[in-house]
Amino acid sequence: MAIWSILAAPLFMSVDLATIRPEFKEILLNQDIIAIDQDVLGKQGLRVWNKSQCEIWRRELFDGSYAVAFVNKRDDGTPYLIKASFDAMSIPTNIYEVQDLYNEDEDFSFGPHGNFTTRVNPSGVKYYKF
Repeated sequence: MAIWSILAAPLFMSVDLATIRPEFKEILLNQDIIAIDQDVLGKQGLRVWNKSQCEIWRRELFDGSYAVAFVNKRDDGTPYLIKASFDAMSIPTNIYEVQDLYNEDEDFSFGPHGNFTTRVNPSGVKYYKF
């Protein structure tokens, strides 16, 4: 869902939402992520960082915020700690209120100094709005 919404692509599902497991339904119906996909700016996001089978994807949004996805493509069983500068995330240096779009963490402030750090599980994604 994170990459789908960053790419501003249509999502076609061939599953009955009434019969899927609740945790999958919650992901598919996440209103914050759907809003990013349908953002009126219509600007497609892109991969801005790629190292050690981990990636950062970023999309600029109409309200001046940014959707940023941290993707771990590794399958070695170990979470990967990604430390990213503003340059690596391709967003302006600023102070941001950061929202975890999968609601795993509380919202928090970040910036303007230091690196943004997040731990991403194998084959996992952490998705934030800055």
